[in-house]
Amino acid sequence: MWRSTRTHRDGITTEHLARCGVAVQGTRLRGLVEGMCLLRGKARIDFRPLAGQLKLEFQYAVQCRHGQQTITAPPPVVTWALRLAANSGVVSLLDYQAQHWRERCTHKSGGWYEGFLLHAHEVVEMLRDGTGWDVEYPRDVWRLHTLPGLTRNAGHTTDARNHLRFDRLSQPWLRALAKRWCRLRLSSGLTVGTVVSDVTALTRCSMFLEHHAADVRTLADLDRSLLERYLAWVSTQTFGDGAKDDCITTLGAFFQAIPSTTGTTRCPRPRCSFLATSRADHPDCPASSLSS
Repeated sequence: MWRSTRTHRDGITTEHLARCGVAVQGTRLRGLVEGMCLLRGKARIDFRPLAGQLKLEFQYAVQCRHGQQTITAPPPVVTWALRLAANSGVVSLLDYQAQHWRERCTHKSGGWYEGFLLHAHEVVEMLRDGTGWDVEYPRDVWRLHTLPGLTRNAGHTTDARNHLRFDRLSQPWLRALAKRWCRLRLSSGLTVGTVVSDVTALTRCSMFLEHHAADVRTLADLDRSLLERYLAWVSTQTFGDGAKDDCITTLGAFFQAIPSTTGTTRCPRPRCSFLATSRADHPDCPASSLSS
């Protein structure tokens, strides 16, 4: 039996429509063809579930991701983020902190979903607050890719994403001094990777103080006896020899760089001449090498 096949615009036939479940009748045929057949299997992002400012924010985030040309944003990932934001009842992505959005992604694997959602939050926040040292310095997590003029490590582009996590320093006095020191080192031309390693070493020192010297409230409370205990603690940790070296040499450089005065307030440095940058003072050496 021969069956007639009517061909519609763009080469879509009634058989094509039937396979898509579209009835070939009514005045809305063209819209159904475009919505269900012509776009079937094609990558697309539908922003219609969003309204107002939230819609503009996600459109701006997608535009920024495309302009960076570094990480792809698969349409299913973006669509999931759109639905999540739409169902959250927020007017703007900035209604919640980045940590809230990160927690909303815990059930998604692979990192794509969390990465795009946090990217969207960050670019909108940067659009609102601007960029530069005046914006980053008060933050406890510095976004180094937003700071121009830094010395990047070889092979890294200017938009490589690096962060300095001062929020992991439990002691407020240590966090304040670490920020000053790291800004000075970055501004002096040291590479981003070097300063990231410095903060990692200071974080381990902070961990030691939190668990073994909780009574330390200021820099002046540090003495030689406590620092020798720190050296012994470093030698028992499971991280590699290079990390142990950093825990000592970084701390020595940190103490040497602290100014003797801050305005009119004295900022005494601990007696730490034995915290040198040579292998002779590392924790795998005999105790006699710790004499000053």
